Amino acid sequence: MRSIFVSSISPRSGKTVITLGLALNSKVFTGFFKPFREKMITVNGQQVEEDAYLMQSVIDFEASTSELCPFPKESIPSLTMEQVINAYDRVSKNKELMIVEGVEFITPGFLYGLSGFDLVERLGSDFILLCNADPDSLDQLAMIKHYMDYRGIPLKGVILNFCDDVGLENFLKGKGIPVVGSIPYTPALRTLHVFEVVEGLNGIVLVRGLRAAQFPEDAGPM
Repeated sequence: MRSIFVSSISPRSGKTVITLGLALNSKVFTGFFKPFREKMITVNGQQVEEDAYLMQSVIDFEASTSELCPFPKESIPSLTMEQVINAYDRVSKNKELMIVEGVEFITPGFLYGLSGFDLVERLGSDFILLCNADPDSLDQLAMIKHYMDYRGIPLKGVILNFCDDVGLENFLKGKGIPVVGSIPYTPALRTLHVFEVVEGLNGIVLVRGLRAAQFPEDAGPM
């Protein structure tokens, strides 16, 4: 069974979108696993991990959201690698491909042997790393690649986010950093819409006109 581990260097770098895209475009029997919970949301009165709920809603995995994402990030100091692997084995049974999503950064859990590096090493996953194209993130990327080389952990490829520099991919490749793609900066994708706020607050929109009240997405960007 093949596995792909998706992690990132900086927040809001597109990790969840890439994870979802991989799952939606997979041609084989695919599973999902995110070891550590991050943002919790309330659905039907129950607390669920946001990314696990998204994947469950779109892909309709057999496992519950608590199985897809079993451990609070705060519990890392008391966890062992075996506990994480046992949880992974439960949801990966009979799968041809597993997509594993890391937390917002690659390093949490490093002190306890549960960082993204450790999980990739243990699972033998192809490692995809998301990185914003700003100078600080690129410096961190170079350091992480150097560290991975030191540990003998292969990096399958980097996806650059907010990248409008067509020459940056070739520059990084020249530094020995494999780049598999880039995502340009698109302002429309970062616009907050009224319907997103309504959904997040579980609220209603009070506006003039029946259609806008029934279809708040028509209210457009804020």
